[in-house]
Parts: sequence; structure tokens; C-alpha cells
Amino acid sequence: MTNEELNDFLKVFYRLKESSIVKDYGFDDEWNMFIKKILFLSPKSYGTKIQNRIISKNLLQPVKANEDKGDFKKNNRYFEIKTSLLTITNQNANVTGIRPWQKIEGYYIFIIDARVFESINTYAFRLTKDEMASELEIINNNPVNGTKKANEANQNLPLRFALSLDSEDFTRWTREYLFNNDEIIQKL
Repeated sequence: MTNEELNDFLKVFYRLKESSIVKDYGFDDEWNMFIKKILFLSPKSYGTKIQNRIISKNLLQPVKANEDKGDFKKNNRYFEIKTSLLTITNQNANVTGIRPWQKIEGYYIFIIDARVFESINTYAFRLTKDEMASELEIINNNPVNGTKKANEANQNLPLRFALSLDSEDFTRWTREYLFNNDEIIQKL
């Protein structure tokens, strides 16, 4: 790649970065175009963008973080949204920040396979709180932060796990938890 080609790329990259500061950036785009626009963001940034878009598109009520009851509620039922974006450098779905102590109904997990950006595939899963507890027993999980010794006395540790799209666990998930739409999440 030449210096001129890199400069052209960086001009577009910086324009996208600057545009992404807008809270509802890409919300009016169709889903795959929205995903393409946020591919370059950090996981924390793209996760928040995806979560906020889903909440907005489905007219759900956001929940404040200090309530410790997930990301949104509908009809006084609380839910958590988790996202993972697969790219050429991130080949596995990484689901982070599972907080088993929260008093929520369940989880919506969106795994977006953008490894081939021309053909993005989104897997939408819905798990109840009990189903997630069972999955945490089956799938190898770890605390999000800290060492084993530092975490020994901590009862409320956010957890994370990885899921390969080629694994038996992912096949089971597609069989047991995959949905196209349901009574709460109907639009992406």
C-alpha cells in the first residue's frame, strides 16, 4: 500500500470516526450498512451503538446502569443485550459482562459475522436467566477482569465466554435459542 493510498484510507476512516460521535449514527440505515459503518469502532463503542439502536428501533425503555437490572425493560420485565462482532482479526464471538446476580428476565445476544463484510450474517439469540446460568456451567467462562486470587472474595464478578461459530456449542445455540423476531425484539 502506498503512502497516498494510506492517506486516502485515513481520510475516509477519520470521516467515519467523526460521524460516529453522533448518538444515533447509522440508525436510519438498513442493518448491514449500519454494521459496516461501525466495524472500525472498539467493542465497547460498537456494542453500545448496537444496543442503543435495538432499544430505539423496538421502542424499548432503556435502564440506567446504576439500577443494575440489564439494559432495557418492557412491561416491567428487564433484559440484557450482549453483542459480538466477528471480523478478520476477531474470529470468535466474545460475550462479555454477563452479571448472573442481576434481577433480569433474560439475555438477547447478537453475534454478527462480518468476517466477509460483503455478506454480513447476524445471529440473534434469546436466553432466559436460567438458560444463561446453565450455559455458564457448560461453556468455559472466566471473570472479565482480575486475577484468580484477587477475585476469590468477590461474589459479583461479571463473566465472559468465547463461542466459535464452528463449535458444537454454537450449533446447539442455533438449535435452542436462535430467533428471527419475538414479542420484544422485532427490528434490528
